[in-house]
Amino acid sequence: MARQPTLVGQPVLMVIDIQKSAFMDVKAGIPVMPGYRENMERARSVVDAAHDAGIPVVFIQEIHRRDLIDYVLELDGSEDI
Repeated sequence: MARQPTLVGQPVLMVIDIQKSAFMDVKAGIPVMPGYRENMERARSVVDAAHDAGIPVVFIQEIHRRDLIDYVLELDGSEDI
């Protein structure tokens, strides 16, 4: 049996850059990694488990300035503005 970690303080699950569209059947404009769908399903199960356990979930999403001065890597041609 796996040892359960002891949590100290208030645990929080941070979800970095997973958008709602990851769970839709729509093809995104960005190429995806092998096993993408399965990875997103696993991530969703972790989010659901955190909610069930009363652990706060914080979603972090990349955004850009209105003038797009920080819009650099996205200009490699794999996605548009």
